[in-house]
Amino acid sequence: MSMKLLLSDLDGTLLTPDKTLSPRVLDRIERWKEEGNVFVIATGRVVSSARVFADLTDTADYLIACSGACIYEGDQKVYEEVVPVEIAKKLWQLFSETGEYCQIYSDEALIYNNWNPFLKAYQGFHSKFGKKYELPMIEMRVFDESLLPGGIHKLSFVNHDPDRAKEVIEHLGDLSEVNVFRSLSHLYDIISIKADKGIAGKWLKERIGASKFYAIGDNENDVAMLEMSDYAAVMEDAPPTVLPRADRIVAHSGLDGVADFIDDLLEEEF
Repeated sequence: MSMKLLLSDLDGTLLTPDKTLSPRVLDRIERWKEEGNVFVIATGRVVSSARVFADLTDTADYLIACSGACIYEGDQKVYEEVVPVEIAKKLWQLFSETGEYCQIYSDEALIYNNWNPFLKAYQGFHSKFGKKYELPMIEMRVFDESLLPGGIHKLSFVNHDPDRAKEVIEHLGDLSEVNVFRSLSHLYDIISIKADKGIAGKWLKERIGASKFYAIGDNENDVAMLEMSDYAAVMEDAPPTVLPRADRIVAHSGLDGVADFIDDLLEEEF
């Protein structure tokens, strides 16, 4: 029996609305692996955060973080694409004048321009787990490349006003080397144009010798992997622009849509 690869988004897909893992979903992941297949979390989160759930699902052999900009094999980063530094500099300069919030994921760290309640979620989450999952947080009020522990894997800003977000994006100038999208309704992400979850899925499929690459997700940063996979599912509560991009629609995460999808993949060849 040939080995297959299944990529799953994390928030809004694998995790329930209260950010936990359903026992039924955990059971189906185990069944998927018992059949000789590979299950990989593909998330927009920084790897420090994603590792918590990779360990809880016993799927830490491979991990896709920062919406496809980084791929990890165990603790080793084996693939990366970075955002040009100049774009980050422009965003930092603009927000230093307005007081708006932006951040960078660089390797395992989060770099932020000023304190924002948005950061409390990171602190609260990582405080629940041990040192292995510690998230280094670096304040950088004035852009200083020397403070970055590595390349810029993802650049993000928070804005609840779509019109203002559009102004911010236009201010950044030439964006031909990056992709800009929303991973949450109020969170705008910027990654390399050479990076997305679909590219990461194809790369990993080749690396591990999988015969098929499947995907399931729920948001804009999942579209590439939904479209580039051999067969894909989207959660029923995904945005209207995302719903048509997969082969089928499954129940939302509170009703174990991932488990339903795995059941279908195990029962029938797609």
